[in-house]
Amino acid sequence: MTARPLPARPRSAAPGVRALGAMVLAMVLASCSLLNGGDSSQEAATAKADPSIVASAPAGLEEFYSQEVVWEPCESQFQCAKVTVPMDYDNPEGETIQLAALRASSTGKKTGSLLVNPGGPGASGYDFVKDAAGTHFSQPVRDAFDLVGFDPRGVKRSAPVTCMTDAERDAARAKIYDLETDAGLAAALADNKAIAAQCGEQTGPVLAHIDTVSSAKDLDILRAVVNDPKLNYLGYSYGTFLGSTYASLFPDNVGRMVLDGALDPSISNEELTSGQARAFEKALRAYVASCLGQDGCPLSGDVDSGVQQIRDLIAAVQQTPRTAKDGRVVNATMFVSGLITPLY
Repeated sequence: MTARPLPARPRSAAPGVRALGAMVLAMVLASCSLLNGGDSSQEAATAKADPSIVASAPAGLEEFYSQEVVWEPCESQFQCAKVTVPMDYDNPEGETIQLAALRASSTGKKTGSLLVNPGGPGASGYDFVKDAAGTHFSQPVRDAFDLVGFDPRGVKRSAPVTCMTDAERDAARAKIYDLETDAGLAAALADNKAIAAQCGEQTGPVLAHIDTVSSAKDLDILRAVVNDPKLNYLGYSYGTFLGSTYASLFPDNVGRMVLDGALDPSISNEELTSGQARAFEKALRAYVASCLGQDGCPLSGDVDSGVQQIRDLIAAVQQTPRTAKDGRVVNATMFVSGLITPLY
């Protein structure tokens, strides 16, 4: 994947590190007709915004909106590009970073591009379009739009945040804190501060600019380089917050926008966590009800009994951790993570 980057600039020192709050919400992914994922074209193509689009760029950002991007064949049947954006929008003359994007070309008469964010924050839109272009989008959508997935700043291929090795991450996830005690809460806070410091050391100054507002501004540059006068956007979970932030910053640039599993920005983290727990409970009961109606279900009795059996299993794992096939020890925290992930 190559692009024609903007002129090199001297590196600038970033001030403090802004904390990016983890917001994980349920994603509703409705499976549609099975289609071919991408385009078999193996030729590179350059693209840039029309002068009319560049003319409406925010002051000082014209060179980012007018950049020429090279879409090259990648991932067997897609096209990929790197798009240059400012690291710090308050200092656009300073250091730049690049965002990785992947495109599945329209299968009919193209009317524009559909930019996609699957949530997280931290999920890869690049991977989502690569893996789901053929299963999660209807034929009319595929016919009308190029699907464009991108890794937001700080994610995977786009100036990624780097904190721990896999082994360190496993060790951190295996810890269990008694947050109802002062000592347990203090230990959790101390470990989280240590992880934050490690992230800052490993990632560098870009960490201070990993935030939703900057990502929304990136989104408008992406809109320009795919040459769309209005943003057509699909966001799931946290991606709805990114989309609504974009709409508040660029109301005149909003085209067709779908926000699925919307996040209410007015609620606190505590309210968010409580609501998510209730949703997981509801999803778990739906799973148990479905399981009990099928042959080979490991649960028995009614729904309440099945849920209690799962609670008993979690308690048993908490008492006696299990060993995974790869040799890693699975305690109750890791077990619950594995249990709830499919419930999204």
